[in-house]
Amino acid sequence: GRREVRPELKNLNVLLNFADLRVPAGSEFQVFVAAAWAKIAEVRSPIGPEFTVIEIGSTSEPILQEYLRTIDVRAANCLMEWAWNYSVDSVGVSDEELLAIIKLKIKSWRTRPDIASNRLIVAGFPSRLSQYAAPISATQLNAFLQLNVALKAGSFDEVALLDMENFVWDKTHGWREM
Repeated sequence: GRREVRPELKNLNVLLNFADLRVPAGSEFQVFVAAAWAKIAEVRSPIGPEFTVIEIGSTSEPILQEYLRTIDVRAANCLMEWAWNYSVDSVGVSDEELLAIIKLKIKSWRTRPDIASNRLIVAGFPSRLSQYAAPISATQLNAFLQLNVALKAGSFDEVALLDMENFVWDKTHGWREM
C-alpha cells in the first residue's frame, strides 16, 4: 500500500476540502494523490497537533485547483485516514436525490397485462458507516412532495426502500416503516 511506500504518511490526519461533490476520476487518482502529497510536503513549519490549512491557489497543481479548496493537515499519534469534507452529508436524504435515484425506473417501466402488481425495490447498503444517509422516518419520506407525486403518477403499486431503516410506499397509504 501507499503507507509502506511513503512512511511519512503514517502519522498524519489529512482533510481534503473539495470545492464541490466532484472527485478525480480513477484514471486521475494517482496524479491527484501525488499532487496533494507534494502540496503537503511544501509546508515549511513543523506539522503539529492543530490543523495547518494549506490553501489551493493559482500556483497549485492544476488537478488540485480543479477539485480542492484547501488541504488541512495535522500530526497524529496513530495511523490516521485521509478524509474529505463531504464524509457525512445529506446525500440520499433529500426529495430531489431520492427522486433522481428512481426517476428512470418510474419513467421507463410500463405495466404489462400479464403482471398483476408492479413493485420496485431500492436497496442501499454501503460498506462504510459514514456513507449511510438513510431517511430517518416515514414522516420525512411522506413530506417529499416531488418524489411522492412522481410515484403516484408512475406504474409501481409499491416501492420498498431498504437501507439502515426500511420503508415501503404504496398509492393508498404513502410511506410507512417496514
